[in-house]
Amino acid sequence: SYRSPVSLSLLRMLQDVRLVATILATIAAGCKSTEDYKKFAAAGNNFAKANNTLLNSAEDIAINTTSERILSERITQVSQPTEDIIAVLDEL
Repeated sequence: SYRSPVSLSLLRMLQDVRLVATILATIAAGCKSTEDYKKFAAAGNNFAKANNTLLNSAEDIAINTTSERILSERITQVSQPTEDIIAVLDEL
């Protein structure tokens, strides 16, 4: 399926976040106890989930902004001929 450049870049960022979380979890393996490791892993997991939500929101905002711009351009294109007709009629 088609993915916009925005969604592709967001997916790449998410992959980077997952990589960082994996690296941090690996480093955390040296924690003092299993409980410390569990807490650290949970924090990394929560961070990845929050970042995923943020990236999804950013993608939605980018899509909405693009849609608004396209609609605005169409409205301008549609209203321009009407304004031209009114200008010609005013000259009569």
